[in-house]
Amino acid sequence: MKCRNNPALAISVVKDGSVVYSRGFGSRDLDHQVNVTSSTVFGVASLSKAFAATLILKLLKENSKYNVDTPLRVVFNDDNLFRDDLLSRHATIRDLLSHRMGIPGNNAIRLDTNLTRDNLIQRLKYLENTGRFRDSFYYSNLMYGLLTRIAEMIGGKQWEVLVKEHIFDPLEMTSSNFATTADPEKLELATGYNDDYGDLKKVPWQLSKFWGHLCGSGCVLSTADDMAKWMLFHLNDGKTKNGRQLLPKSALSVSHSPQLRVSGSTISKYYSRPMTPVTLSEDSYGMGWKTGYYRGYKILSHTGSTYGYKAKLTLFPDKDFGVFIAMTGDDPNYLYRSNIHSLVSDLYLGEKPWLNATIICSYPEPFRTKSISSRPQIDTTRTPARNSSDYLGLYKNTPYGYVHVTVTKDNNQLKLNYGLGQFDLYAKTTKDEFYIHSVGLTFGMYNYKNLKFVQSSDGTISAVEISAFEYRSPPVFTRISDSLVNSAFSLSICFASLFHHVLIVLISIIVF
Repeated sequence: MKCRNNPALAISVVKDGSVVYSRGFGSRDLDHQVNVTSSTVFGVASLSKAFAATLILKLLKENSKYNVDTPLRVVFNDDNLFRDDLLSRHATIRDLLSHRMGIPGNNAIRLDTNLTRDNLIQRLKYLENTGRFRDSFYYSNLMYGLLTRIAEMIGGKQWEVLVKEHIFDPLEMTSSNFATTADPEKLELATGYNDDYGDLKKVPWQLSKFWGHLCGSGCVLSTADDMAKWMLFHLNDGKTKNGRQLLPKSALSVSHSPQLRVSGSTISKYYSRPMTPVTLSEDSYGMGWKTGYYRGYKILSHTGSTYGYKAKLTLFPDKDFGVFIAMTGDDPNYLYRSNIHSLVSDLYLGEKPWLNATIICSYPEPFRTKSISSRPQIDTTRTPARNSSDYLGLYKNTPYGYVHVTVTKDNNQLKLNYGLGQFDLYAKTTKDEFYIHSVGLTFGMYNYKNLKFVQSSDGTISAVEISAFEYRSPPVFTRISDSLVNSAFSLSICFASLFHHVLIVLISIIVF
């Protein structure tokens, strides 16, 4: 753990219908040095997607009105849900579950303080699909946010309540919770940390709560003990420990089955023969699960990565075996998680381990050269090619909403604000292009990625393109006001945004 700079870690292992190992390591909080246990709560990030898939499949089985192949236009009673007519006519719940919509992730939309589960569908309507429908694997938290809303429409309750009633309670996952509704003061919570080039920094709980709003994409909080129960449920064909069939085996099998081929995964890049002694592959995506092989054994797996928390779960259905791990800190390319999974799997499957503590720390060495991550060296004092005032104003993009470009009076620092995100802008050598550097609550988010202002035919700035937000289809925000001070409309937007921020703070105070 120390070699990878991860303060807290928890692991659980199940085999042949029983929990054979569940333990915590390290410290929940570096300021207080409280030991991690098997009941310490971690954010499991995208492991939430398997919960979202299980819930929607259960609700669909109990509501014969819809099934996984019901067109979304029927669910929402709208024949024009997307920009592309093919998607509007044919996209189904199955397509959302398996990330095969062909619409880029556009994950940064989640920063918008005006985004809700209810109005998400209105945002998706304007997003460009750059991939091929049912052929391109475009991982999307927004699509799982849409699944969250569909579950609420079918189930008639908040998603968090539905998961608790349909999954947590029957499986006796008594310590599991949600970043959106939990009181961190009442949880045995591991504090989230980001690794800022060797310097561990706490992730504000307000960010964890806000970032998890779409929930089905990544809001679940859980423990090693509870996730062991979750693994047993899946390995036991959808039955609880008391033998109750919570979800029909046929429905569970659908979620575990490949729906779309995945090529060029990060895992496959780092764990393939002949580079390594064994092969770990992620060949396809099911519904909330990746399917593949380890040492020739069929596996179901998923990683979870969010600000401050990292997790991974692997099931070996044919061996009735599963491993879960959660940690705080960072884990580039999933290497630390995957190495621990490989070592534990070898030990319990009776295979000769190919990893040891030394290699786990040095990985990918000695098998391939290890890239050293260092802070990008950028000139933060470079003067933009134009006067800062030429960039100022309010910019709008239909699905994303508004960004504000401002400048500080004391040091003439250009800034861009988008919802919860606050970014300093540093000029590049190319005219009108900048690096962005996140500050405040969203520190570390999209750092050192690119943004460029667009010049109109008369030489003035007319728009800003933020490739940092989505590289496949960079959103372009059109300038609608050149002064936040002189425009009454701009002021109304600013005050509305400010009111929304204040409201979030007040709600946090009331809840916590």
